[in-house]
Amino acid sequence: MSKTALTVFLCTHKDCNRAWDHVCDGSPGKWLKRQFEEAGLPYKLDVVKTDCMDRCKEAACLCLVHKDHARLLTDVRSKHDIGRLLAAAMDLVGVEWRVTERDS
Repeated sequence: MSKTALTVFLCTHKDCNRAWDHVCDGSPGKWLKRQFEEAGLPYKLDVVKTDCMDRCKEAACLCLVHKDHARLLTDVRSKHDIGRLLAAAMDLVGVEWRVTERDS
């Protein structure tokens, strides 16, 4: 089965960087890839490190993009937020399916 492409724009500016330090040890991009893999989701993550997303008070921030749909996720503050991130990714990829089904 081929994997669904999902781009993750990952804020790495100072406030988000400090927040990511509380979420994971090491690279947040590698941590995200590992979490998606362990959850068994058929997604291929392309992690793009970005500068400030102007949501510093809501650090850490990331934006999930699949085709022409996107989800901005903020307030990622602990490893327990992974469920919310996985749910957002599944919802984002499911948007394409729901739109296709509705148009049929």
